Amino acid sequence: FLCALPRREGYEFFVGQWTGTELHFTALINIQTRGEAAASQLILYHYPELKEEKGIVLMTAEMDSTFLNVAEAQCIANQVQLFYATDRKETYGWAQLLAIHSTLLHLHQRVRK
Repeated sequence: FLCALPRREGYEFFVGQWTGTELHFTALINIQTRGEAAASQLILYHYPELKEEKGIVLMTAEMDSTFLNVAEAQCIANQVQLFYATDRKETYGWAQLLAIHSTLLHLHQRVRK
C-alpha cells in the first residue's frame, strides 16, 4: 500500500506492508536508504473480531513521534480507511474500518521512543 503525506514542499511517500492484521508504514526514502533495516514509523493494528457480527473492524495505532505527529498519522490512517472500507472482495473483504478517533488522538500514550 502506498500513500502520499502532504508536506510543505510537496509530498512524502509511505509504503504500507501487511503482516497479518497489522499494517506497517515506513517512509519510502527510509526503505531506499536503509533497505530491510528501515523501521516502521506507523503501525495500524486491526481487530476484526466484530467484522462478522457488526460489520466493523476496529483500528488503533502506534507511531514514532520523531517522524510523524498525530495529524500526519491520522492522515495516513484516513487514506487506509478510504481504500479498505468497502465491500469489494478485491480489497480483502474488509466490510468497514472504524477508526476510533479518540484512540488516534491519544497516540502519544503509545508513542515509541
